[in-house]
Amino acid sequence: MTPIANKDNLALVDIARLENQEQINAEILMQLKQIKSGMLSLRKPWNVKQVANFFSIGEATVRKWAKEGKVKAFKLGGKDWLFKPESVEEFYNGLFAE
Repeated sequence: MTPIANKDNLALVDIARLENQEQINAEILMQLKQIKSGMLSLRKPWNVKQVANFFSIGEATVRKWAKEGKVKAFKLGGKDWLFKPESVEEFYNGLFAE
């Protein structure tokens, strides 16, 4: 029976673990920088129904706004529109800024 880890390959396993941890730390640091700069949100995207409820309007109007670019939105896999809550709030605040 061959041992899974022995003193010869244990150092290689530890090095691989450290390299993996460094990669994970770098990814986390990048995401934290994106959150701080506003490029990444911790809040979940809203769907069409949630935006419609926020404005007390119909879902067709929300889709029209997204298609026209009035509210920043995106699609994943060609499905319905998704909205960053910050984008919806920015659009809402812009309605009353004039």
